[in-house]
Amino acid sequence: MDLRIKLLKDDKLSYKDTVKNISNKDQILKFNLLDVITTIDTANKIFIRENDEYIFYLDIIKKKSNIYLKQEDIKFDINVDYSKLELKDEQIIIEYMIESEDSKINLIIDRK
Repeated sequence: MDLRIKLLKDDKLSYKDTVKNISNKDQILKFNLLDVITTIDTANKIFIRENDEYIFYLDIIKKKSNIYLKQEDIKFDINVDYSKLELKDEQIIIEYMIESEDSKINLIIDRK
């Protein structure tokens, strides 16, 4: 299944692409976006981005986030100002604002 991805920063389009879905099992969607494996657990509302350098973790319900730097073996908590996951028919929308970003992030995924 192809996924149409839009990444917006402060409601302005920052990136747009169509990517291949790596996995879609048990309400967990996994795909490669900008050389980072992105995992969305829609049941538990967890958003994870991982590459060779780091793992970014966001619990949307609990509004908790952290980043783990692999080479340094250090984990930092990140304050979450706002987080939301919305499921609409064939669309997933993730919105969040964290202290380490200067803009609100919107990730819109169309699963058509």
